[in-house]
Amino acid sequence: MMKNISNLIVFTIFSFTVATAADTKFVDERSPEFVEYIDYLNLDEPIRDSRNHAKKALVHEKCKQYGALFESQLSKCALSRVDDLSLDELELIIKLCLLKKENAIQKDFCLSTNYFEWMKISLGLPDEIRECFGSVMIPKGSISIECPPFVPAHIWEKIIKDREDKQKKLLRKQYDGLLRFVLYSQGIDLNIENLSLAQSELILKLCDIKWDIILALVKPECPIQAKLGAEWASIFNSLPEELQNCFKRFTVFLEPEKMSSSDLAHDRQLFEKEILLSSIINSTDTEYEKIKKVCSWVSQLFKHNGDNEITPATPLAIYHEAQKGTSMRCVEYSILMAGVFEACGMSARVTGLKMLHADIITSGAGHVVCEVFSKQFDKWIMIDGQWGVIVEHEGIPLNAWEISQMIKNNKTLVVVDATTKEHISNQQEYLSWLEPYLVYFDVDYDQNLYSSIARKDRFKIQLHDPMVPDLKVFQGTSLNIKQYVTDPTVFYADK
Repeated sequence: MMKNISNLIVFTIFSFTVATAADTKFVDERSPEFVEYIDYLNLDEPIRDSRNHAKKALVHEKCKQYGALFESQLSKCALSRVDDLSLDELELIIKLCLLKKENAIQKDFCLSTNYFEWMKISLGLPDEIRECFGSVMIPKGSISIECPPFVPAHIWEKIIKDREDKQKKLLRKQYDGLLRFVLYSQGIDLNIENLSLAQSELILKLCDIKWDIILALVKPECPIQAKLGAEWASIFNSLPEELQNCFKRFTVFLEPEKMSSSDLAHDRQLFEKEILLSSIINSTDTEYEKIKKVCSWVSQLFKHNGDNEITPATPLAIYHEAQKGTSMRCVEYSILMAGVFEACGMSARVTGLKMLHADIITSGAGHVVCEVFSKQFDKWIMIDGQWGVIVEHEGIPLNAWEISQMIKNNKTLVVVDATTKEHISNQQEYLSWLEPYLVYFDVDYDQNLYSSIARKDRFKIQLHDPMVPDLKVFQGTSLNIKQYVTDPTVFYADK
């Protein structure tokens, strides 16, 4: 039994931290925190409630005691959420605030905290508070829900149940009022507490698409459509019949479209005609000026939406969606930008950036950018279409790998706004946001933007630091990596 518990600790701390396994300090299974947690799981519900009530009183005392510290280290929005924290969450926030005050926060701070406390915070801490501590926070959704064979099933079930209950509670805070209004307007009597976590997430997605949803419900003739990926269809079918009937008349599940090679080749010609390059760049511009103008033009075409995947993802299809006002992902910014660069006669490619532990993080573990080869600088340059920026060092634009090494070596970087040509005011914010993604880099061998082969099915080359292992799975899905390299000159060889 002791061996099993020890294995559980090893596995879970590895899964929940963003540091390397070599630096991990494992929790002693004999520690008071561990024993207390196991005992807590086995308590009768009335006793649990009694303990929770006593802890709530302590929360109020702690808030009074550390009020000045919170005011100095938390934003106004975060302060408004402090009263909602559990005692364990509050105690860790106090530690984080003290470290922040002393400029001592490190990315692996979580390693000095016992696992169970960190797990609760990673699952339940409000976004407003998480934002105050930057990259020290473990990304939401970073918990693997597959039970490894060496973990005792009854302990894992308790952990997962606690996790799901807490996530459902947080979700319902966001959509409860809207959903109850929807149900009331439709005359539906339903106990929404019985919905599963996946069903709750789907309902939130449906309710949050637009306030126009209310109009669509009360006026059936209103042409509102909620477009969702095909993966949501089975979850929708598991909803109570009353809810399915409520939403189905305007819910559309998108299936991947298939186009022939001739259609795709025709798309390339149409795209180059439609975008009117003369309206984007001038023939007298230097190459770098053209790159900045293309970046500026693409970044302003549409707004970002990390959930809206376009199929087929060709530059022409993305451009047409942008003309309709559709918001899209960083992937679509990068594909469209690469298409414009190709139309300008430049070599460009779509580059994927991925976090450490992107294999066990379930969402938000990657970012996608465009890289273009500059003859003027004789090198590849990273262009971030989602942000509309280019990163420079001493006036030289950098590629994604160079940015990662400059950050690692504390070099001074400048983030240039492609539209204003000036340094952006929040450049440290951007670099702090980008840094966690600069661990794994991959590109498709087939960079044909109009290929009939889906991007997820193409073979890739992956670059990473020799100190980290190959990444073979991304957010639960296998990667088609044909070649793993640690030498950036190989990754950036093709022009």
